[in-house]
Amino acid sequence: MDVLRAYDPAKFVVNAVGINETSARIFISISVAFLLSFLYRPIISKQPSIPQHIINAVIGSSLLYYCFGNEVLHLVFDVVIVIFILKTIGGTFISLISTWIIVFGHLLYGYYNIITSNNVARLDWTIPGCVLCLKLIGLISDLYDTVQANKRGETNPKKIPLKSNRIGVFEVIGYSTCFTTCIVSPVISFQRYVDFSNGTLFDTETIPNSMGYGIMRFSIGLLFVSIYSLLLPYVPIDYFASAEFVAKPFVYKFFLAALRYKVIFKQYSSIWLLSEGACVVTGLSYKGKNKDGSIDWSGCAGIHVIELETAIYMQQIINSFNLTTNEWVLQHVYKKCRFLNSKIASQSISLLFLAAFHGFLPGYFICFAHEIIVVIVEKQFMDYGTMKLGPFSSWPLILRIISIPFLFLYQLFGMTLTVGVFQLLTLERCLTFMGALHYYTIYAYIILVPIGKYLEIQVKKEKKQNLTEREKHE
Repeated sequence: MDVLRAYDPAKFVVNAVGINETSARIFISISVAFLLSFLYRPIISKQPSIPQHIINAVIGSSLLYYCFGNEVLHLVFDVVIVIFILKTIGGTFISLISTWIIVFGHLLYGYYNIITSNNVARLDWTIPGCVLCLKLIGLISDLYDTVQANKRGETNPKKIPLKSNRIGVFEVIGYSTCFTTCIVSPVISFQRYVDFSNGTLFDTETIPNSMGYGIMRFSIGLLFVSIYSLLLPYVPIDYFASAEFVAKPFVYKFFLAALRYKVIFKQYSSIWLLSEGACVVTGLSYKGKNKDGSIDWSGCAGIHVIELETAIYMQQIINSFNLTTNEWVLQHVYKKCRFLNSKIASQSISLLFLAAFHGFLPGYFICFAHEIIVVIVEKQFMDYGTMKLGPFSSWPLILRIISIPFLFLYQLFGMTLTVGVFQLLTLERCLTFMGALHYYTIYAYIILVPIGKYLEIQVKKEKKQNLTEREKHE
């Protein structure tokens, strides 16, 4: 496989785009996957499922090796362990706990090595490892839920994640190394992959090809790469933890940091769009039909582009960004915490998992802790506004026009600091950045949190009062 790295076009991409060599290899691999995806429906999908799994494994592992070299052995370890668990104790609660401990623990071990290497920004096997971690835990979790549903005699197919308890070794290997999803994104379910490789995800004879939509999503990704490459030199991350940045006026610092947030979102969005493009072309992203009869190819979407670019408040951004990972966390973390009977507790655990999922560094934990505060307060204010005036879309036009700048500024204040600490990573750099912005969110939420709590109490009182009045009329 060394021939893959003998002639390496990554150096050209490094010079053209201004990214490091590993990032360049990831970009090239995703582009190669996109080109190969055009062969899937006319050639590869015509083969039986096992040859498809093998083709996925050969292409996917080759691309992974090109990006990360011998470090792909870490990924092999995870796959072998999960296959062993499936074939010995699959479907049991012990299998679920064991997979969480071993696979997630292995990922955390990788993050620990990054920290001890004194190069916290390096890119290694943990990039595809975090995607594989979610896939494998999701597979074992879905199998456990399916076994439990069958024991209960469940008949609702929506509550039975897998169509069969029998999982083949080649299916797991193909799922783990599927060349359109194995490097960075999206996180797809095992059942989606199996339906796709078996030819049951959609009827290839009646469903038109998806090349046009796939090319469009990939092209938007390239556009975002261009924007990111053009603007990144003006907002280098190290500058935001420098003495020069600290000495600048607050307004300058805030809007420069806000520009950095927008640029970084273009970076992440571009990767997801490029990967999605390949999934769309192969047909893996098929989601069904819309009400008007058109085909919905958004099953592997990482972002909703229009919604994200026009978002005016925080929850809209969350609902439009990193969709497949958020869906995974909803299914396998948030919903598993329902026994706590607290949405805030479930949200907190979910965000704590997301922080650890990204790594041990303080910036991740500050980021997600800050995010949950921003979202909770925003929801409290929006719920109160909905109670008094109805949904935002039904507010009087003049009130919406007045409100939009304040909502936009609020999410800008929240996201700027959130993304800043997420990028700066270490505690010292995060504190320097937050101090340079005068810890504005801390002061803001000293005021906003009590007000938000008061509004939440008022909303609950009015709901209770309305419920009592309805009961009297009945």
